[in-house]
Amino acid sequence: MSKSKARSFWVLVAVTLSFAAIVMVGLVSQQQTKVHASTVASFPSFTSTSLLNSNRTLDESTVVGHGYQLVNVWASWCGICKSEHQYLLDLQAQGVPIVGLNYRDSEHAAIRYLTQAENPFREVIFDPKGLLAIDLGVVGTPETYLVDNEGNIVFKHSGRLNDKVWQRYFSSYFVTL
Repeated sequence: MSKSKARSFWVLVAVTLSFAAIVMVGLVSQQQTKVHASTVASFPSFTSTSLLNSNRTLDESTVVGHGYQLVNVWASWCGICKSEHQYLLDLQAQGVPIVGLNYRDSEHAAIRYLTQAENPFREVIFDPKGLLAIDLGVVGTPETYLVDNEGNIVFKHSGRLNDKVWQRYFSSYFVTL
């Protein structure tokens, strides 16, 4: 191999490795990015079943007309959801109303998880195909929506809910608790 071909080969290898490193860094940082969005949209109309009572049909009245509440999108297979679970239990113990939206999950696995880890939700909407989540604009799990009495989505947080996020974006809506 001539010196110019060898040099071209090593330049190509260096460029390819650099590009791959940039893409990997971008993907890792994208997965860890937390999104906060103030929104003015209505919670979508839906009909679904309750995860904990398959004979019970749920619709948008589950999230409308109950004052401010959280809608937390979660799944039993979601590691970040599991890491925020205790915080949701703490919020529930303080009287914060939380509706769960079980996203693209196995009914059996989701029920088993809530039975073992305790249930922080006043109701759990079962969305095995993710249809409601698509209408809601869910990008991934977990996501937490603040919904007002009229069913307007006031705020959306993508990522793990923790005390820092709670204090900054949500707590002022629940000051009377």
